[in-house]
Amino acid sequence: MSTVLYIHPPHGCYVFKMEINMSDNETVPTQGVDYGHTIVGWPVRPKWGQPDAGASIGINPDFDPVTGNGWLPEEDGYHHDLPAGTPADVQSAINQVKQAGGLMSVDLRKLRPAAGYPWDPTVAWDPVFVYFPAKAVSDSDLSAGSLPETVPVHSRIQDDVHDGAQFISVTGSGSQPYNLPVIKATPTPRGPYYTIGHLPGPMGPYTFTFNANAPHSEMHFARDEEKVSALHPAGFTVGANTTDCIVVFPEGSGLEPLYFSMTV
Repeated sequence: MSTVLYIHPPHGCYVFKMEINMSDNETVPTQGVDYGHTIVGWPVRPKWGQPDAGASIGINPDFDPVTGNGWLPEEDGYHHDLPAGTPADVQSAINQVKQAGGLMSVDLRKLRPAAGYPWDPTVAWDPVFVYFPAKAVSDSDLSAGSLPETVPVHSRIQDDVHDGAQFISVTGSGSQPYNLPVIKATPTPRGPYYTIGHLPGPMGPYTFTFNANAPHSEMHFARDEEKVSALHPAGFTVGANTTDCIVVFPEGSGLEPLYFSMTV
């Protein structure tokens, strides 16, 4: 049958007609909602620990991030200092969305288009990493020695595309918590460094490591074009290019749990 299909790739939305077999009136090509004559579909969110999740966008599906067989990227990981705390503008935005009844968004930064946009396999990814103490986004007791597999949060850092640009925003609703996976950071043999392992989705070939020895640093944004601040309802494609989690460190490390967000 002829169906209008809305597809939400990075940085936008495509609308086109195509023939789809909908014999069971339920099947959809991605996670989404079937309205009978219209399908609203979202890409299936890549999960942590799935290094081959980027195969659909050109990354070699045979790549083994442990051995390097298949393809060895020029850069195999990111090393960042621990955060100095929760930035004031982020905390202010969190306070705003917590009071909202519906899903709201407060823009923090307007981003420049990524190098090689929309997709050039010869250009390295330029992700935006945002991380700060997890207590800023969750009312749960995060001091417990053993945390569950997921932790509810009232706010998140996600990308939001509107007005022809990609923004990094605080999103959330005090009445609608969201459960985030808990990722355990592990110490490395090289000193006071803790790695969360391989990143999810298209960043699967790369690892991310925190340097616990360096002075704590202020948050910075890759591709930062302009600092903004505006409260508005979250866009239809909010979070389409973002994956986030709660990072916990080993007992005895003296390091508090972090909220960690990655946007491509």
